[in-house]
Amino acid sequence: MTTHAKATADLRLACIQFQPAIGRLDDNLKSMERLIRQAAGRGASVV
Repeated sequence: MTTHAKATADLRLACIQFQPAIGRLDDNLKSMERLIRQAAGRGASVV
């Protein structure tokens, strides 16, 4: 008889979406960081 163990993990995924501004790398990175931090603050473990 084969027994299969069940594994569970709490995993919450988030995807960010934003409209990058051409030629404004610093602003784009700040915007992405803000969205990532917001998602993490709401419980996302993978963004």
